[in-house]
Amino acid sequence: MTQFAEIDENKIVKRILVVEQDFIDTGVLGDPSNWIKVSFEDKRKSPAIGYTYDEENNAFKPYRPQEGYEWDEDDYQWKPFLDEISEELPYDKE
Repeated sequence: MTQFAEIDENKIVKRILVVEQDFIDTGVLGDPSNWIKVSFEDKRKSPAIGYTYDEENNAFKPYRPQEGYEWDEDDYQWKPFLDEISEELPYDKE
């Protein structure tokens, strides 16, 4: 048995199943091209419902946790960022 993620027209993961490749190929579950083989041993290939499939990298991108996060391609995860860093801190004022 193999794990597969079904993606929609926007490349968003709809569901994840454990089935045989032959069963996917029958089309009983819809267009076989919408089913992507996954691996939970590699974080880039570990999907969850709502993740986006990145065809170029053959990987699943988690959804952004909230505003103020940017995608780090090297670590393949969302990281918080600051728009501006102030040298003067509020508690430094006399």
